[in-house]
Amino acid sequence: MDKVITEIAELLDAGERVFMHRDTYELLSFPDPDRNEAVWETEYLMDEVLDEVDAHPHDFIEFHPPEKRADFEMMAEFARELTDQRLVNALLDALSSKKPFRHFREVIRHHDIEEVWYAFRTNNLKALVLSDMEKAL
Repeated sequence: MDKVITEIAELLDAGERVFMHRDTYELLSFPDPDRNEAVWETEYLMDEVLDEVDAHPHDFIEFHPPEKRADFEMMAEFARELTDQRLVNALLDALSSKKPFRHFREVIRHHDIEEVWYAFRTNNLKALVLSDMEKAL
């Protein structure tokens, strides 16, 4: 099951809407039109997935990528958990800037902590997936 949870978290991180079959754990997904601008390129995939889910709605659990506000809160939580106060301040300043997502990425790249951030993000997404699964099953 951990493999399925990890795969769902990775798909959500990539901006996909994900559907998991309750019995087989088969995953169906497509780029979330609310988060991806070039969705017209994969519209056929969205139609195929939604046709399958609509045909058997009670067989699937749906997972949505986190909203921008949840992403923002996750970044702030990450910053507050660090021990280097200068880095904490730099990240929190980035989050209070005009383009917080871009500036946050610049700070984590500059301080070479991208792997730490992505591991934190993946673990948080996996926890959200697990919580949503427990509610639905």
